[in-house]
Amino acid sequence: PGPAPADPLGLTLGGTMSGVEINLDRTFFTCTSSSALQGTTSGRSVSLSPQGVLLLLGRIRRRLEAANLNLSEALALFCPPGEKEISADHFLDAASCLPLGTSRAEMQQLFNKVDTDGTGKVQLALLEQGLARASTADTCRVPPWISAAIEKRGLLPRLTSELQRRCAAGTYLAPESAFRRVIMETERYLTSDQLNSLLLLADKGSNGLIDYEEFAERLGGAGGVPRVPGGALPQPVTESVEIPPEELQAVGARICAVLDRHGLAAERLPALLSLWGGDIDLRIMAAVMASLPLGLSRTEAVAQLEAYGSVAAFAGTLAELRNQGVWK
Repeated sequence: PGPAPADPLGLTLGGTMSGVEINLDRTFFTCTSSSALQGTTSGRSVSLSPQGVLLLLGRIRRRLEAANLNLSEALALFCPPGEKEISADHFLDAASCLPLGTSRAEMQQLFNKVDTDGTGKVQLALLEQGLARASTADTCRVPPWISAAIEKRGLLPRLTSELQRRCAAGTYLAPESAFRRVIMETERYLTSDQLNSLLLLADKGSNGLIDYEEFAERLGGAGGVPRVPGGALPQPVTESVEIPPEELQAVGARICAVLDRHGLAAERLPALLSLWGGDIDLRIMAAVMASLPLGLSRTEAVAQLEAYGSVAAFAGTLAELRNQGVWK
């Protein structure tokens, strides 16, 4: 076999990646099928275009930058220890756990586009290259074919108010079908390609539900720091257990061992957890920590956070344990 291409990601995305720009006059799929985008097999197959891949990477980059986190750090706990690549299954596990604003179906599409050889594994460095070439600014730009509806006909506030009325209370998440229906009630001229492209602009939960309020804020020019899609944080840990200091240290040493095996510094744990938000009740954050592959139970997580008072102080304690070699 010949030598590997110098820019495999560029070849994946249709030539020299640096020459790919997002033209919002166009759409982001090679063909359309909303059912295929959601991961089903009915209808025509759908594939992200090079511009669509860049837009999806731009959405992920926006959240990582807000947390001061790189992708390799975000995925570290989901990769086998010592590996610099990630499998499709582990990539989708990360998509289910981390609030990256992407659905599992979108992450599957992204993985398939980058895994050009069909090996079922992708180098983390290759994904980092893609993120570096994606623009977060493009995720906030309004496509010309919908600009009149947004700027002159009040589409975004109407979309928000209608979906608040029609969808479950407590979060700002809506199914794709409701999102499409509200838009098409007034913007009947939109093609299926254009509707799919609006969906690709929208952040989502891992289950595909659309964060319609964040979508309206971002395209309306008022987007701030990204939050968990729809504001759907886990329920707080309600149970409490009094854990003696020596057991707290033993649990901390166990976490240090997990972090060390996966190459994630304890000092970077607060950045990872900030993907869920920067000012979260400790008992909710304990539920978040227990959902990560750290080997922590919910009661252990809440005991650690309540003992040290904050995520930063907990991470500092882990760093001290690591430096003392207690975990070895």
